[in-house]
Formats: sequence, C-alpha cells, structure tokens
Amino acid sequence: MDQTIVNRRAGARAAHAWLALLVGMTMALLGACVADAGNSGTGSTPDLATSTARGVVASLRGDGIDLTWRAEPGAEPFVVEWRKAGTAAWTGSLDAPTTAARVTGLTPNTTYRFRVRSAAADPVTGWSGIVSRGYFEPTLPIVTINTVDRQRILDKENYVAGQFELDPNSHDVAAYSGTTEIRGRGNSTWNLDKKPYRLRLATKAPLMGMPSDRHWVLLANAYDNSQIRNVAAFALAGETGLGWVPRLRHVEVILNGRYEGVYLLGEHVRVSPNRVDIDEMGPADISGEALTGGYNLELDTRLEQNHEPGFRTATYNVPIVVKDPDPAAPEQMNYAKALLDAFEAALASEQFTDPVLGYRAHIDVASWIDYYLIAEVTRQQDAFQSSTFLNKDRGEQLRFGQVWDFDLSAGREATVTSNGLTSGWTVLDRNLSPWVARAVQDPWFVAAVRARWEVLKP
Repeated sequence: MDQTIVNRRAGARAAHAWLALLVGMTMALLGACVADAGNSGTGSTPDLATSTARGVVASLRGDGIDLTWRAEPGAEPFVVEWRKAGTAAWTGSLDAPTTAARVTGLTPNTTYRFRVRSAAADPVTGWSGIVSRGYFEPTLPIVTINTVDRQRILDKENYVAGQFELDPNSHDVAAYSGTTEIRGRGNSTWNLDKKPYRLRLATKAPLMGMPSDRHWVLLANAYDNSQIRNVAAFALAGETGLGWVPRLRHVEVILNGRYEGVYLLGEHVRVSPNRVDIDEMGPADISGEALTGGYNLELDTRLEQNHEPGFRTATYNVPIVVKDPDPAAPEQMNYAKALLDAFEAALASEQFTDPVLGYRAHIDVASWIDYYLIAEVTRQQDAFQSSTFLNKDRGEQLRFGQVWDFDLSAGREATVTSNGLTSGWTVLDRNLSPWVARAVQDPWFVAAVRARWEVLKP
C-alpha cells in the first residue's frame, strides 16, 4: 500500500481519538455545571461574569445626576463610583439597591466620570463602561426635554416625540409639563454643535407669560456669546411701527439628560391672532378679495438651496419664500409674485418718485423705513438677505413685518471688510438690498428716513 495513504489513515485515526476525548470532557463539564445549578437554589450569588451593570446612562436632573443601567436579575445590590474628569482616583461612591441611583453634592460646572458594578462582581474587572456627564446648576428657568427612548434629533424635517418640562427654578413664571414633538431648525446654525430646535406641544400652553400656543422655538444663539443681540434688536423693533415682535425668554436647556446651555425660548413665526395677525388663507382662497391675503413672505437667499416654495422677482431677482399660505395654491403663488413684480417695476421706472405711479403705491413705506433703520442701527448683516419678512393682509398694502434672527448683528460679523465697525452704512455699503439702493435716489424717501430717525433716536 502506498505509504502516503497509510500516513493519512493514521492521522485520521488520531484526530478521531482526540475529538472523542474532547467531546467527553465537554459533556462531563456541562453535567457538573447543571448539577451545581440545580443544587444552588434561587438565593445563590449570580455568576461574576453576568452580574456587571451594562448600558449605564447619566442624566443631569435637578440637584444631581441620575444614573440608570441594566443587569441580570439577582445582581442587586450595586456599587456606584465617580470621579472628576482629568483625575485618576475614584473619590465618590454609594450603594444602590436597584438599577438606578442619584448622585448629589457635586461641584457645579464640572464634568464627572461614573462607573457601576454589582456588589457580587469582581471589584477589579466587574465594572461597567465609564460614562461622562457635566454637572451644572442652572440659575435661569429650566427647560427639560426627554425624547422617547432618548432618540436623537437628526434633522429639520422629522419630529421626534418626547416630554417637555418647564421648571421655574425660583423665578416668577408658571411651571408646565406636557408632551411635545421636537425637530431641528435654522440654516447655518443647524450645522453647529449647539443646535436650535422647533417645538410642537400636544396642547396650547402660555409658556413663561407668553400667549398660549402650540408652536415654539429654542434659539441656540451659537454665534452670539453675549446671548443678548436678538433680545436687544427685538426690543428696538418694539419701539417702531412694525407690529408684532416675537417674544423671547432666556432659559437653560437639558436635552436627554445633557446640559445644552442658555437658549431663548420664543414664539415661532406663524400666522395666528397672537403672532402674525393676518387673515389665514386656505386652498379655496384663489379668487376675488380672498386671494389678496394674507401672505407671510420671507426674503431668503437660500430659496433654491433649501428647496423652499417661492420665486425670484422679475426686475431685481430677489428671492422670495412663501411661508404662508402653506402650502400655497398656484393662484396664490402667482398672486404673490405679481404683487412683488409690480412693486419692483414701479421702483425701477422713471416715475419711481411719483406717489401714485411709483413704488409708494405698492408698499407701506413707513414699515419699510422702520425695518431699514433697525437694520442700520444694529448693523444687521442678514438684512434683506434672510429672515426679512413681508406681510400682505387681505385688501391691504404689502408691508414689512416681524423682525427675526439678529444673532449676527451689532458687530458680530467682524469680517475682513467690516471689522465690527460702529460707523458707516450697512445696507448700502454691503449691497444688501437693490430696493434700498434705488429708494435712496428718491429725495422724498431720504427725507422720510431722516424724519423718522428724529422721532425714534434716543
């Protein structure tokens, strides 16, 4: 017989022998384990390998940090330890009878590391993974939002369900608790670490003394470390004839147990009696007097980028977003465009200074001047570029409406060309509006701006 075949058969017999031995040893070991388990009773100590806490979650809450985790049944009690970030020694500990614990007595404005193990687990190797959480003691009213299953808010289109709580935190405002939906909002600010949000409560509520509504915003003001530019600009607008000015209140936000910082809780810009008070249009309002309003329009250079419903004007190519009606019927969209095109045609015409044939017949100039002055006083770099609103109520003239989004005003831009200057012209020098550039060629408009400034200036 070939020697190669002999060697292969011998190797096969040896392999079978080893396999039989391995199977026998494994069965014996399993039998012993089953016997031990059967004799152990229900009060036995859990296996050290399975008694470690898992999935530890740390949430900022009130005067401390709440910890929750998972573990096998019978792994109780537990040991919780913590230390300050950047230090090696675990300086704090407590015993927890269940899979939850609250750690108090922490130093404000400090990040801590936490770990948990079953008291039965190995004190060296039985710890959970380490989790971190910053501890802060808010001094403003506190908005706490916990989404269902701690879902992340990933975009500006899809709402996530959750619970909303407003804690007065010793301030003279009413507490509130209820369900909400939350999603992202904003343009460039949505791409920053500190993100803005839009809220849709399940029921109307008068938050922090503001008129009752379901729709609210949390403005991060990530570009504005002072946290006052929006508040200051809105206060100035309240002294003019621009009508409704969105109300804002400073709060501190905790989202899914994480401290997010100081925000502005404010009114969302929308058509309603307590906000943009114009006629609310429906899909049937497509002819006659009903077609004339109300419209809530926004000048926004991101018209195409954001795929917004709207148009560009015929003469000056100004991007206009139709915010309301939403959605706009084709007849309503066409009416709004015709309105703006007629205004621009009159503004660009040779008779533009004529009070009847010119631009004054198409727009409420007083509101235009008020918005222009607010933009100049605050050096608003977004003026006439975005967050600039026009309203058109039923049977009335087009007019400039509510102010919004002044976090880049008052020198915040500090670009190479501006350097945060406190003198000069903003709208004209930066070519922010062809409308203003044309209007200041009308001596009547310039005189009206001067006269209004004399009334409004401090």
